[in-house]
Amino acid sequence: MPKNILFESAIHQLAAAGGRRLAAMGAQGEDKETLRGFLRSLRFESEGPRTLRVYWSSNTAGSCTLDFSDAKLYRRGDTGRIAEEQGETGLTFCADSIACHNQECFDRWLNELLTAAAVTLHL
Repeated sequence: MPKNILFESAIHQLAAAGGRRLAAMGAQGEDKETLRGFLRSLRFESEGPRTLRVYWSSNTAGSCTLDFSDAKLYRRGDTGRIAEEQGETGLTFCADSIACHNQECFDRWLNELLTAAAVTLHL
């Protein structure tokens, strides 16, 4: 079965958002362990090309669907034509406004998951 690159990219971006949140929390503490436990409990299913169902068992077990159509995810297996198209649309592999936009989106979606799971962090 071929890989669902958008699905895997969305999971990677969400994990990176969790990593950023953990790094911002500083020293070890109860909140950091709560967040780690929540992130470890996440499970994912693809619900379509730009949606994923996220399940968690930590804190208040549940699930929700994330629509990540606002994200601009990079494409792999670039041919010359695809590389040219990426340059025209701004989808290149250097730090840029698209990467910043994606970070903001996935940070926001992580916050939505935390709220849906009733995870309270004292920052």
